Amino acid sequence: WRTLNSEVLNAKHFAHDTIKRAICYVHSSRAIIKKKGTSAQSGQETFTPANNTIMTEIILLGTFHFPDRYDIFSEQVQDELERFVNRLSELRPTKLAVEMAACEQSRLQEFYRRFEPSHLTSEYRFGELVRYGSKIGFTSLNEIVQVGFRLARKLRHDTVYAVDEDIVLSDELLETCSEALSEPSEKFNRFFQAATADREMMLEDMYRLHNDKQYASLDHNMYLHLNRVNKGSYEGSRLVLAWYERNLKIFSNIQNLCEPGDRILLIIGSSHKRILENLVRDYSEMRLLEI
Repeated sequence: WRTLNSEVLNAKHFAHDTIKRAICYVHSSRAIIKKKGTSAQSGQETFTPANNTIMTEIILLGTFHFPDRYDIFSEQVQDELERFVNRLSELRPTKLAVEMAACEQSRLQEFYRRFEPSHLTSEYRFGELVRYGSKIGFTSLNEIVQVGFRLARKLRHDTVYAVDEDIVLSDELLETCSEALSEPSEKFNRFFQAATADREMMLEDMYRLHNDKQYASLDHNMYLHLNRVNKGSYEGSRLVLAWYERNLKIFSNIQNLCEPGDRILLIIGSSHKRILENLVRDYSEMRLLEI
């Protein structure tokens, strides 16, 4: 027992010393960062790894899912989309990623190769894809085509990348936890109605709203309210765990897509944006570009 206790004590000392060394390293790194100065674009402290690896720049565009309130194929909305995509093209991304299951990359790529400008102005059926465990028709009435394919073709990209993870949330858990959404949903809806009332929301206005910080905070807060539900088996936490798992897998797909010097634009449902922003900010190999 004395030998065992001694080994345990030594292990504790080793762990303690390891943590101390890690803390010292973090503090010394911060000192180096401050000496190196700030980014001219963002005004925030920047960090270049010791091996001078060029960081990947990430642009997150939160989107709503088409058609929403818009007549997508109308001349007016097509003009708005063209102007919007022209502005996105000025960001000069080297890769475009979209909210499609990564396992469907080959199908998405096939659809992109077949894409023609005429598909933008009338509903064109490309074929079927697996979405949330079921096969669905994939048509041009979709932000992946209207924004993603349009932008990729404008930039002469050969590939559009699928980075989503096809996780199906439990209907049983959703029903169990639904009551927890009443208060945060009401706050979110009041904010949304106030932002859109008494004005014509052009398509770019809607994108601006879906990328607003208060919008993201209220949206994300609904998931945190779900986490409170515990009727004996942490039902809320299990539901939110699946949501975080999906976002972590999306982030993993982005990590594996990155090459030094890339600027990746991800077009994804705005509910994902808060989690992904935090992951990008905390990852030493990436730099978040605000839009």
